[in-house]
Amino acid sequence: MSNLEDRKLALSENPYAEKYAAARASIEAEKRSKEASGYAWMSAAMNYGAAAEGPGRFGKISSGAKWFCIWFAMIVPNLLFIRVLL
Repeated sequence: MSNLEDRKLALSENPYAEKYAAARASIEAEKRSKEASGYAWMSAAMNYGAAAEGPGRFGKISSGAKWFCIWFAMIVPNLLFIRVLL
């Protein structure tokens, strides 16, 4: 048999084999891409936490923002209470 006859025989047995293989490869590539994206997001979140607690500039800015929010939450209700009731 020639190569063409072998190919025709293989296609006559399963005409969708090539499409199935291409679709399966596409699904696997998409799955790997989503998994890699998840690892990247987790790495970014972990590094953000480590940088926010560190002694560098970002750590100082993060600490300042935290303290600003705490003081804002303590002072504003008192000011609103004084403004409305007094």
